[in-house]
Amino acid sequence: MKFATVPVLLVVGASAFATGWFARGEGQQKAKSSEAPNLTQLDFGGARAPLWANPSRCRQASPDEQRQNRVALEALEVFDADWLNALQRAAIKHFAYPWAQRRGAPSDEDRSLPCPPVELYDAVTKAAIKANVFGRPFLFEDAIGLAEQLGPRDPQIVDAVARSAFYDSVIPEDIFRADKRPYARLVLAEFGPAARKWAEQAMAQVSADDQLGTGAAQIAVAGGEPRALPEVQRLMAQILSATPEDKPIPYLRRNRIYELAFALGMAGEDAQPYATPLIKLLGRTVESRAPPFGIIPLPPSRMCVVAEHIGGSVAIAAGTKAFCIQTPKAFEQ
Repeated sequence: MKFATVPVLLVVGASAFATGWFARGEGQQKAKSSEAPNLTQLDFGGARAPLWANPSRCRQASPDEQRQNRVALEALEVFDADWLNALQRAAIKHFAYPWAQRRGAPSDEDRSLPCPPVELYDAVTKAAIKANVFGRPFLFEDAIGLAEQLGPRDPQIVDAVARSAFYDSVIPEDIFRADKRPYARLVLAEFGPAARKWAEQAMAQVSADDQLGTGAAQIAVAGGEPRALPEVQRLMAQILSATPEDKPIPYLRRNRIYELAFALGMAGEDAQPYATPLIKLLGRTVESRAPPFGIIPLPPSRMCVVAEHIGGSVAIAAGTKAFCIQTPKAFEQ
């Protein structure tokens, strides 16, 4: 299709959100360069949570936000020939990050996000597949984020995320960013039964050493590997016992035990017999970053929703904790 045939609305609208995206990218904080040589050890973003562990109320999209969604979809449909095309990349980012779909800056009175445009997701999936977004050897973060939003609605999405999750080499966006394979492993686990094909492979890589090991645990649990839940229970108990009860759990250990707790959550109610370490974690404190003050101890507020998700005695234990009941919560970083 020649550029001249593209409607003016599409070009103007798509260019606007593309410009906004790249402007945001210029201001993103990067990890210190001194950490760059060992990319696999970078905890970029800490313990990333699955979508179900980030519950938030959304509102109906405004007419302008709905119009932006349609323009983004049309951009993905039209600019489908070159994966380096700025408008295609901007459209992928638009659907990958719900906060990007909000029109205008949040105010003190209203910080809500528009509800995801799920009614467009079948069309977005079709356009993304036609544009070969999920046909590459591995996915970068934006495409992984798009897959997370779309879910396992097409085998090409699942296979692309799995290829990325078990790719042989580090997948960094650039020299300053962490390996993206743990994120791919989390998303594959979020696909639930669709991850069953890779559960045995993941089980062989389960550990509490780094994000790849805990990501493997998430896939193994989600895929129904029978050895996974007992191993996650054992690893969580091991992390808890490594720190005296009167001391906060150190930052990196906190991230690993949080990721293992998310692995428990992948099993839902089936995780209840293995959740004793999670109950004990609710009674501990953890290290949290608090710029500019450094590291401070906080209760594990991010685990409240995991406990509620698993239910049973775990949810009851969370219900006795003031930090799980109070609103708004002071979430650790």
